[in-house]
Amino acid sequence: MTNKHQTLSEDQFKFLKKLEEEWTQAYLVLNEMPPLTLTVYGGAKLNETDQAYIDTVKIATELSNKGWGMVTGGGPGAMKAALVGGNNGKTPTTAFKIDLSREATNKVADNEYLFTNFPPRKHALRQSDAYMVVPGGWGTFDELFEVITLQKVNKIPLKPIILYDGKFWKPMIDWFKNEVLKRDLIKEEEINSLYILDSPKEVIDFLTSK
Repeated sequence: MTNKHQTLSEDQFKFLKKLEEEWTQAYLVLNEMPPLTLTVYGGAKLNETDQAYIDTVKIATELSNKGWGMVTGGGPGAMKAALVGGNNGKTPTTAFKIDLSREATNKVADNEYLFTNFPPRKHALRQSDAYMVVPGGWGTFDELFEVITLQKVNKIPLKPIILYDGKFWKPMIDWFKNEVLKRDLIKEEEINSLYILDSPKEVIDFLTSK
């Protein structure tokens, strides 16, 4: 028989307290960022010789010189590219790291915070003025679809979502149009809110013209 008056255990209280602490610390870090920020999502396995990595460094450098701060995770690959590029510019970079034993963290960011839980980290990463998603795997797709979903249900403000590297993203967009949209499971305007861009100049012009 279940106890209808069951109370939270000590471990559950500790978990809630930890979540509160991580949310609070994340906002303190965010308060140190410049007025405009770009969150970069992308694969930790992206190679430094990959064109998307090289371009991400360029984009982050140019945007930083125009006053944009870079916000990303603390791992290698796309995250490191955004931080390296941001550090080449004039504004501070921020890494919201997550405690993953299988993934090495980088030491590139000006400001950083190590989370043990995903929810407050995801919330912190979503506070930027725009998002750029470069090629990645499951974690990258998870972040992208969560942002799209939260915007659709009006839980976070509408902000530009850039999908960088059309060769990588176009097959997914085609599938949305040819399969998902045709079944009325999504709306055309939701697909059109995703901007596929293919060069640093396109990204810089897109963000700085708004």
